[in-house]
Amino acid sequence: MEDNTAPTKKTPTGGYEVGYCRPPVESRFKPGEVHNRRGRRRKAPTFDEALKKVLAEKITIRVGEQVAKVTKGEAIVRRLLEKYAKNDARAQRLVLSLLAEFDREVTEEQNPEISGVLEVPHEFLDAFNDALAEEQRRNPSASYDDQQGKAWEQAQRLTKPRR
Repeated sequence: MEDNTAPTKKTPTGGYEVGYCRPPVESRFKPGEVHNRRGRRRKAPTFDEALKKVLAEKITIRVGEQVAKVTKGEAIVRRLLEKYAKNDARAQRLVLSLLAEFDREVTEEQNPEISGVLEVPHEFLDAFNDALAEEQRRNPSASYDDQQGKAWEQAQRLTKPRR
């Protein structure tokens, strides 16, 4: 049967100072000496890593009369929500689709503080998707932006709270 133990360190058999397994003393590595000063090259960052790094960089923005230092990612979200508040249809669609995606990832059991916050966007998103499909069926030659605009208005009328 074969012995599967790790190979032992080479040990020279002989009473000589320099030779097999015994380099000259002046050319041996000194204790604590770094053997590969430049080291191994780092791997190139993936797209996700590069995006996270860039979005985490701090920039200075103006919020009203104040100046604030925020990350680029936060600045993007702030700008998107500003456009959402000004009734920009594209920003509203994007925010609602992001909220719907966020709601799928974070359930109410995981974070009870947001429970019920995203119910209206789901209703609205469903109404918007139905209205868009109907508009595309009814008027296929219209531009997609026109179809979305009409579907947006229809969804707002359908989901507007009644008093």
